[in-house]
Amino acid sequence: MRTGAPREPHIEVWNDLVSARDLVLSLTVCAASAVAALVVATLTGGQLLFWGLAGSVLGFALSCLLVQPKRDVSIVDSGASEDVGTAATEPSEPSEVTP
Repeated sequence: MRTGAPREPHIEVWNDLVSARDLVLSLTVCAASAVAALVVATLTGGQLLFWGLAGSVLGFALSCLLVQPKRDVSIVDSGASEDVGTAATEPSEPSEVTP
């Protein structure tokens, strides 16, 4: 995060922190597109389920375009650190082996 930039509030959703503003924007876009699709289906006599699903998928696509990811992901070479993952494979106490 940039220094001096105001911090926006984050909400925990499924063990991840998300921006409240981006979450509300995405939910609004998805709900509006689904409702618009259902209105079109009602006026044209189409099947509500398929129109509603199409509206939801369209809302998801629009949300992906409007809300950009905030997380920077970097891939680290696996040979760079030899001790990565050794703590999980080595037991903390010696265990007895019974024949």
